[in-house]
Amino acid sequence: MKPGSPGNPDHAARRVWAVGLGLALLFAVYLVSPNPVQSGDNHAHCLTALSLVRGEWGFIDQLRPYWASADLGVRSTVIEVGEGRAVGGTGIGAALLLAPFYAVARALGAGPLLVLSAPYNQLIAALFCAVAVVAFWVAVRRIADPTAAWLATLAFGLGSSVLSVLSREPWQHTFVVALQALAMAVVLRGTQPPGRGRMGLAGALVGLAVLVRATSFVYAVPWWWWLRRGGRTSTWPFCAGLAPGVVATLAYNWLVFGSPFLFGQIIIGRYRFASGASRAVSWDPLAALAGLLASPGRGLFVYSPVLLWALLVLVGSWVVARRSACGCFRPTGGHLSDTAAVLPPALLAVTINILSAATWKEWAGGYTYGPRYLADTLPFWGLVVAAAAVRLRERNIGWRRVALVLVWPLLGVSVAFHAAGLLVSPYRADAYSARIDPDHHPERLWRWRDFPPLDNLRLWRADRKISNDTAGSPVTGH
Repeated sequence: MKPGSPGNPDHAARRVWAVGLGLALLFAVYLVSPNPVQSGDNHAHCLTALSLVRGEWGFIDQLRPYWASADLGVRSTVIEVGEGRAVGGTGIGAALLLAPFYAVARALGAGPLLVLSAPYNQLIAALFCAVAVVAFWVAVRRIADPTAAWLATLAFGLGSSVLSVLSREPWQHTFVVALQALAMAVVLRGTQPPGRGRMGLAGALVGLAVLVRATSFVYAVPWWWWLRRGGRTSTWPFCAGLAPGVVATLAYNWLVFGSPFLFGQIIIGRYRFASGASRAVSWDPLAALAGLLASPGRGLFVYSPVLLWALLVLVGSWVVARRSACGCFRPTGGHLSDTAAVLPPALLAVTINILSAATWKEWAGGYTYGPRYLADTLPFWGLVVAAAAVRLRERNIGWRRVALVLVWPLLGVSVAFHAAGLLVSPYRADAYSARIDPDHHPERLWRWRDFPPLDNLRLWRADRKISNDTAGSPVTGH
């Protein structure tokens, strides 16, 4: 066996060390970008997790002193459900994933202020994001060559909200993305279709994503379609694995809110839409769709132009395939890891995500950075990028070299724009969302002079200038 051959132990060891080094560098980026405070919605499922660890079954009325804490600098989103009981507005799924980390911290003597603190929860979010990136690499490597896999992984991990938003605090999206990436790593096993056990485990991971974020149930359809296109005549193990998460979500809503189909986000939305400021904003799905995709404040393709590149490459490949009278998206190998089997379900998932976010009146996402509402399907976007890179290699098209020349600069721009989200906290009084108030003034998201990456850079430089001036000023005593 040659030293450089894939089956050589030294080669495998180098790959393990490379993944470990990448993981360490990713954590380093997270740790040097501290997050001093987190959103009220995320604080709600942190309170719920603490109540689970304390044996209070997810009710947070006994944690009232921490609903709005000056020490933590955050005010929680709380829903009162009668008889003096209260719950967080974000369900039970995220809390279940946080609870083991809280239990360990409490066993080591940590108090509520440390467990609920933004820095501690940032570490948890960073861990899930790192797991998502590694799992996605494992999955995509089985459908693409190394160059395409690295391109897709970099676009997923650094050229999207995974770095700029999801790793900063434990959003529901953070867990949904990690669970989806893990499910992809489970079912993608080379040219062989996954066995019943792996299909069941993938279904359980997707079902847990539903429990974390109830709207994630819509992504079960692309998953089912993908498995069917991959040569599985029966997908009942996936459905069986999915069922507990769906049933648990409906049961929680029924027990807490009195209806299986009434979940916290609907109640919160009703309250927010009843406010005078919200009623002053018209409901316009077409404007929301344009804003989600192309506005300087929240546009997906503005923040991640590498994703637009992938779509354009696929459209060009489809046109060439049509002209040559051969199918473009028809599975050729009849197995799950064929990019032709992956692509249509992935495109369906991202389409569902975009259209559903456009129907939400507060599509701008509040106090955040970039297109947070389009984060749930980032693993599918990564597969789209991988499929585009593979198609570009397979087809001898005239603009192939141009496309390859463009992709790396566009990836660099995507990484830079999202990295700018780490420069300043989105919750500070002079930050972009605080000044613009995007949910109540979405028209201001179209102002290029307030482009958030540049705005963050200006604030960061102003902070450095103040620090330098303070350090250089003489200190006088009395």
